[in-house]
Amino acid sequence: MILGITDAQAEGQKATQHTCANGIEDQIQDMIKKMGNAPARLQDKVERYAAIDVALPMDAAENIKLDCHAVVLITAITHDATEFPIEAHVDGKKLTPIFCVDEKNSNPKASKMFGNNRASCFFFVGIDTLSQPGELMIDWAQNRKDFSIDHFPLGETIYKCTPQKNSPDLSAALALIKREYCVARPW
Repeated sequence: MILGITDAQAEGQKATQHTCANGIEDQIQDMIKKMGNAPARLQDKVERYAAIDVALPMDAAENIKLDCHAVVLITAITHDATEFPIEAHVDGKKLTPIFCVDEKNSNPKASKMFGNNRASCFFFVGIDTLSQPGELMIDWAQNRKDFSIDHFPLGETIYKCTPQKNSPDLSAALALIKREYCVARPW
C-alpha cells in the first residue's frame, strides 16, 4: 500500500487527512487465511514473516525536506527473538534505518503462526528506487538472508524525483511517521 503524494499535491496542495491505517494488519490477516488452506503441518508455525507499507511525502515542501525519499515500514515477525535486528536492502543496496519499535504480537492467531516477537522498522528509500524494477529484501540477524518481501516498481505511478543532497531530514521523516503511522520516535 502506498500513501502519499499525487500530481495535484506536488503543485502545493495539502494531502487529505486520514486515520493511521497502514495495511500491515490486513496483510497479516490475509496470510493467516491463506495458511488456513495449507497442509496441516504448515498451519501451526511459520518461522518468520514480514510485511511492508510505503509512505510518500504529502506535498512538495515535505518532498524537498525528505530529499526525494519515502519511508518504508517493514513489520517483521518471528518465533526466535535472536532474529532481530533486521536490515533491509533493494538489489544489494542497504536502506538507511530510521528506527525500530520492538513489540509483542497482540493477535493470538498471528502469535501462534508467526511468533510473538515483532519489530516495526522504518527505513528511508529513494523515490527513484521505488519507480524502477527491483526487489526489496531483508536480512534477519541469525538464520536468513535475502528474504524477499516485495518487488518494484510498486503498483501506482510515482513521480520522478532526483535527490539533491542525498540526506533526508530526520525531523521531517519523524513527522511523516507520526502522521501516517501514529508512531512517535522511541527516544
